[in-house]
Formats: sequence, C-alpha cells, structure tokens
Amino acid sequence: REQGGEGAGARRYGGLFDNPNSMGDFYAMAIPVALLLAVRGERGAWQRIVAVVAVPLMLASLFLSGSRGGMIATFLVVAIAFLWSRVGIARTLLIVTASSLLVAASYAVLSTLLSDYFDLILRGLEEQGLETPRTKIWPCYLGIILRRPLGLGFAPENVTPLVSQCGLAVTTAHNIYLDLAAQSGVG
Repeated sequence: REQGGEGAGARRYGGLFDNPNSMGDFYAMAIPVALLLAVRGERGAWQRIVAVVAVPLMLASLFLSGSRGGMIATFLVVAIAFLWSRVGIARTLLIVTASSLLVAASYAVLSTLLSDYFDLILRGLEEQGLETPRTKIWPCYLGIILRRPLGLGFAPENVTPLVSQCGLAVTTAHNIYLDLAAQSGVG
C-alpha cells in the first residue's frame, strides 16, 4: 500500500518492513515459533506467557497486512512445525482448536474496531484470490536486468519508467533476487 502526497514513500510495515509481503513472510516464521514456545513444556512460564500474548497480536497484524502469501505460508508452516515437533496429538489438537479460536477472535475484533480498513483488505483478498501478476512482472524485470546489467540504484523512482514500458505499475519484482539484480546489477 502506497501513501500519496508530496514526499510520501512506502509505508513501513511493522516499523521495519517496507511491504506487506515481507512482513507476512516474517510472520510465517515467527508465529509457528511462538506457538511452539507456548505449548512445549520445557520453557519457563514467562516465555510461554509472552508467546501466548504475542500470537494474537501477530495474527492481527498478519491479517491487516493483506499478505496472501504470508497467510498461506503461516498456516502451512504452523502445520509442518507441529507435525515435526512431536508435541503429541493432544497438544496438537489443543493448539489447532486454540488457533481456530484466535483466528475467529482476531477476525471479530478487527472487523469491529477497524471495519473500514478490514473490509478493504477482505475485498482485495476476494478480488485477487490466488492470482498473481508475477508472470508479467518477472519477465519485465529480467528484460530490465538484461538491458541494464550494472543496476538501476535503490530508488524506486529509477524502476518506475522502465516497468511502465511493460504496462505495469509496480516498483518491486516481488522476488528478492530480481530486485537485487535490478537495483545493484549482476556484475
């Protein structure tokens, strides 16, 4: 999501990430770890409490990011983490139940407190589904890299005119390797 206006740049997600996909990918790693910390018995009570408090906050932030890939990856990595962790069937069922309740509670709270913003995100998710423009973006970026192998620099303004020639209005390739090659070159 871009902010408009003079001097405006990309909104900083989570105070660190400059796009919702990076934040979603972070949560795909952090939420499973927090859930495992919460249910595994060998951790101290304080660590477990912090993990239990952190999970709903991270879930809410993940929903508000609107990162489709981050949401899918988070739920996939949670399932893999619990299958691999050998915490037992009872604890796994407990965490699935608790996670379902947390997701429902997050949905209820967000749709009530931030209804306009949450509706906007849900509409975007419904419209986009699992479709992705990457099949158009990546070939465009590959062409840019081939034409400018020394790179464009790190300012998004350097990419915009070249990407617009492909009929796109993006400033990132949605692929870290293509972004780095376009920005800093391949040499």
